[in-house]
Amino acid sequence: MRDHSGPGPFHAKQIGEHGAIPTAAAIANAVYDAIGVQITDLPITAEKVFAALRQRSTGRRADGRSAKLLRGSTTPELIKIVGFDKDITLSVGEAKGFFAAENLVISFDQTLNSTGEILGLLEGKWDIGFDNGDNVVAWDEGRGADGKTHDLFIFLGGSQELNQSLFVRSDIKEIGDLKGKLLGADAVGTGFAVVLRYILHCHGLSFERDYNFKSVGSTRLRLAELSSGKIAGAMVNPRYVEDNGAANLRLLALGKDYADPYPARLGLTTRAWAEQHRSLLVRFIRAMIKTIDWMLAARNEAELVDFMQSKLGRSPEQARREYRRLFEPSAGLTSRGGLILRASRPCWKCGANWRSSVRHCRPWKNTSMIVFTVKRWPRSATPTEEKCVDHGTPTHANRQISNPSRRAGESIRRDALCRGCRTARHHLG
Repeated sequence: MRDHSGPGPFHAKQIGEHGAIPTAAAIANAVYDAIGVQITDLPITAEKVFAALRQRSTGRRADGRSAKLLRGSTTPELIKIVGFDKDITLSVGEAKGFFAAENLVISFDQTLNSTGEILGLLEGKWDIGFDNGDNVVAWDEGRGADGKTHDLFIFLGGSQELNQSLFVRSDIKEIGDLKGKLLGADAVGTGFAVVLRYILHCHGLSFERDYNFKSVGSTRLRLAELSSGKIAGAMVNPRYVEDNGAANLRLLALGKDYADPYPARLGLTTRAWAEQHRSLLVRFIRAMIKTIDWMLAARNEAELVDFMQSKLGRSPEQARREYRRLFEPSAGLTSRGGLILRASRPCWKCGANWRSSVRHCRPWKNTSMIVFTVKRWPRSATPTEEKCVDHGTPTHANRQISNPSRRAGESIRRDALCRGCRTARHHLG
């Protein structure tokens, strides 16, 4: 390599020794010599080796060493996944070889908060995320941490139940006692914070007037802050409370009593990534559908319960309870990863207005998938100028509704409520 600044003869410049270091190539060749499949990208992880082993030819050379595959074999493709906890479907899909059968390996990173998760997806740090539907809505509508609109979309259904509940310190007896207190949330404007705001709104408490939020992060971090007394309450997964033996906490409200159904543990990504990796995403969806089919097959009950205990660390009682929940109509896994429409339209009373449209996605029509797309509702298209009697947002319907939050027997015109209030009151009713 020569230019006018090189110190060597004829202005030659060294390029360093990196191109001549044989260590990585020697290790890759050793792996190839052992298993008969060439892995051509770094790092050479256990997941890639395991997937390659499943693809290996059964033929052996006369000297007993692995023979080269007679037909071309590509290196398994890696999908980088992020979420709060590794979903059970991912663990089962790996263990049963459904991802390997699609020539895929997956890596999973646990996020500390939804802001880092979504920003990482948008920046390309991860390919796919598992999260709740309202986070996708919020970030697409510009209510995320960066205040910008984005093109995230949901491609895979999950469960239909909100598994978070409002836990508080033992000195707090009722929801009214939270007035003037500091509550913990993942992010102030998205996720379970919106559900918590609605729960408190139903009991006459308003955000910033009667209480405030502290951005803490994931469920485990919220539980730690709550147990140490740094916050007065938070939405927490009851299983984590049970596992940690947090006897000093009091359960005040079940999330599912206020938001039911609730789109949880959904597969999401950016539309830009999906367009560039269409085949990869289709294979991932196919592997997930096979996994869900296997989990919901009654003949695999004993094996799945044993897997929950041995691999996921569940107690026998927890494993049996979680297995039963997989089949509950209002809480379990959706068949073949479908997106249940009624669970995909939560519009919270304290959140911004949004409209949703659901369409069949042509590239994945053979996988029975439904894609949930969030679209902004233009102000000019608002069908009426009437305002919601509760918080002044535009209304969109013309029917009567009984209002359970008012005095018994009193009713209010449905068109005097915004869509969020109507939906919420419908669930409460």
